[in-house]
Amino acid sequence: MIEVRHTVPAVGYCVESHGRVFAFSGDTITNDLFWHALNESPRVDVLVVDTGCTDHHERLAELVCHYCPRTLAPDLKKLRHDPEICITHLKPGSEELIFSEVRQALPDCRVHRLRGGEIFEL
Repeated sequence: MIEVRHTVPAVGYCVESHGRVFAFSGDTITNDLFWHALNESPRVDVLVVDTGCTDHHERLAELVCHYCPRTLAPDLKKLRHDPEICITHLKPGSEELIFSEVRQALPDCRVHRLRGGEIFEL
């Protein structure tokens, strides 16, 4: 469990199973503690990260403590691992735009938009 920044107390998780690592940011915004904790792990294979707002709504994202693509990109540079990145918590009605902005902000990353019912196996 990793404490993260949000409008109410929140946590992220880093789980290891059979030598593989799955990390989940929970609801958060820029938080060096989260990235430091992930860098302490020998690897991160899958990272599920909250990206709730479009770049146009960056100020709102800051107020409610959620990433937008523009704020997520520099934080991912803090990560010394190269995981598959799964985007979650996209604002309803803005999903396609948020994911498009994420892909533009992270052109060299393996990015995937989560949808309901997906299963991860480590």
